[in-house]
Amino acid sequence: MIVFHNPKIKAAGTNAQGVALRPTPFISISSTPIKNKIGTFGSDYTITLNGTILPHKGSPFFTFSSPSSAMDKYEYLNPNLDKEQVVSDKAGAILAKQNAIRELFAYDGMKLEIFQNYDIAINPNPLIVTNVTVESINFEEGTYADKCNYTIVLKATHLKDHLGNLYRDSLFNIYENTASPTGEFSDISNLNTSINGVYFKYGGFVETYTDEWSFEVDESLGETSDTDAFTYIPRTYIITRNTSATGRTMYDGDRKREAWENAKNFLIRSVLSETIPETVLSRWRTADDYPDHADTGSDTTGGTQETGYNFADVVVNLAEIYGGYNHSRTENINKTDGIVSITDRYVLLQTKAFENYDVSIESSNSEPFTTFNINGSIKGVSEHSALSSLYGGTSKELYSNGVPKNNADQNAVLKYKKVSNSGKFDINSFVFKRVAAITNLSLNPQPLSISVSRNSFTGEITYAVSYNNRPLNIISEALNEQISVQDTYPGDLYSIIPVIGRPTGPVLQYIGGRTEYRRSISINLQFDYTDIDRYTPAIPLLPPNRAAELINTRKSLLMSKPTLIEPIRSQINNLVRSLSPLNEPNIRKCFVDPPSESWEPRTGSYSLNISWVYELSDEYLPQETQNG
Repeated sequence: MIVFHNPKIKAAGTNAQGVALRPTPFISISSTPIKNKIGTFGSDYTITLNGTILPHKGSPFFTFSSPSSAMDKYEYLNPNLDKEQVVSDKAGAILAKQNAIRELFAYDGMKLEIFQNYDIAINPNPLIVTNVTVESINFEEGTYADKCNYTIVLKATHLKDHLGNLYRDSLFNIYENTASPTGEFSDISNLNTSINGVYFKYGGFVETYTDEWSFEVDESLGETSDTDAFTYIPRTYIITRNTSATGRTMYDGDRKREAWENAKNFLIRSVLSETIPETVLSRWRTADDYPDHADTGSDTTGGTQETGYNFADVVVNLAEIYGGYNHSRTENINKTDGIVSITDRYVLLQTKAFENYDVSIESSNSEPFTTFNINGSIKGVSEHSALSSLYGGTSKELYSNGVPKNNADQNAVLKYKKVSNSGKFDINSFVFKRVAAITNLSLNPQPLSISVSRNSFTGEITYAVSYNNRPLNIISEALNEQISVQDTYPGDLYSIIPVIGRPTGPVLQYIGGRTEYRRSISINLQFDYTDIDRYTPAIPLLPPNRAAELINTRKSLLMSKPTLIEPIRSQINNLVRSLSPLNEPNIRKCFVDPPSESWEPRTGSYSLNISWVYELSDEYLPQETQNG
């Protein structure tokens, strides 16, 4: 017995929605497995009904009151096959029953049940339950004097029993395992075989799907090592994964799932494996886990272990140190054709930032030193997936093994700190080492100039640093130092006597003496103002804190002077001693003029000016000088 459940049609005299055709049509069911190279996605079923319409008996039956309506024209429970009607217009009755049959099958997704017995009371459990859509209804031509043969072709996506369990050929069989040809191909025994079970594990029903990987080289950007100043990789790689699925429109009970919805859910769960709980598979992957989300079948362990090779290791043959970053996703949904395609794109790096740099040299006859300029750019990459809540998505995977995931700007800053030694650009920085490696000159590790720009939105940092081969600083903590020494040697003593009206000018007269020896030094230092103990007093200075405010202000402005702070104090003293005339040979007398010291605590600028007057013994003087 075959029962049809059209919610708009009820059996005569009952509230039940199940109705039957009488005489019961012959039924044939053919199945076509849906396959690709990975496995099987269930089957497509074609159900063919070949039956006969009798004008005077059977279901649907004919009434004169409403010959065109199917309502109340069907029998369902315990039908009386011998019950006949007196019909004078047999052709009209057959045509009316044709209309009733067309109306019955004008409902897509109608539930169909096949019972073992005609009397449902004997065995109320159907052998086969499915949902069907009509493909064609054909009524045989004729005069319709006593009967009309018909053929109805129905389509179904699944067959199940009365408990809701899908029959074997309606189930998926796509568990990938390429590690061993004798390995288990399916884990159906561990899965609830209902339609909801398929949704739970695979996401949706599909006709087919594709999973394509492409690998390309990008030579426009490179990366440098995080541990060595000179190791670099002049290219990076891009992995693109194109997945596409064609879904099946599914009916189960009164619920309809659109084809595109099935396609999308299947891709996300079965192909991208982004929503599979750990209780279903041994691993749970998200879009953050590049590149083998599910790690199924392309590694040496059969895709069931945490260890082993990933997809990229085998196919792309890259070192395990490579990771996927800057994940982006493009989705295309074709609702009418039920096709959904998802494109995932990653860049592959050993580190977490791109870096490129160039070095130039400037030399001029007018400048005593050679200048070396290095210009670099750093572009960080994001560790977050395109689904991350960071980008407005729903994924909360902001940590990896308990470590926070960084965005592009954060990784750019980390790279900048590594190559610049936390912004110092000193002798320990990668930047200085790269410049020093291209010359035999001894470079001063203190930069002449530093220029850094940062774009937090794009995760980019650019730097421009200049070095030269000037001598190393004597004052260790000074950013810049200028030291000048001026010596004034003895000259003739003479008088200038003006003569009125003398056309050749005044009379010059030697008075028999010499001028003194004189030495002046000037020391100009520039310190990092951020290292100075800065203090801003409260305004206004009112009791009872007035005294404390004044003391703190004095400490900040005056007591931070370089000549009061070690080791700068000792370095300046040693420098002054080494330049003073006291170190000259045969010095006899030496006097110091009042020193002049200038300190700008807000800018870190310091200057010291000292001059001496000294005398040498006569033994040191040349002979002609001693003789006058």
